[in-house]
Amino acid sequence: MGATALAPRATHGTFASGVGSRRVGTRLSKCVDINTAVSVKTVTLAKDAYDALASLKGENESFSEVVRRLTGSRVLLSAFAGAWKGAPPSEIEEVRKFLQDSDRLSREKVRRLVRAGGRHG
Repeated sequence: MGATALAPRATHGTFASGVGSRRVGTRLSKCVDINTAVSVKTVTLAKDAYDALASLKGENESFSEVVRRLTGSRVLLSAFAGAWKGAPPSEIEEVRKFLQDSDRLSREKVRRLVRAGGRHG
């Protein structure tokens, strides 16, 4: 029984659905194409860049999701200008203290990660 070669059916980065076999050298490899209806691109990263990205990846998170999370839309700081105008001083002090505590906790987490060699969990 011979192997059936699958002709590439992807166009412009999209995949067609299909299952088949492809002869690779002397071995037979199963091929499964999944219709994602999403264009894909291959990106080459240096090992250190890959390691840095992988360290930010959650257990059930794809690399695409990590990139989307890290590059999500950003709001200019100027969009918040005047937002606290007229706020009571006690409320401003409460927010300031919260931000200082959060900053301290973030610095402590960074120190722990550096000591652990960049691993998190």
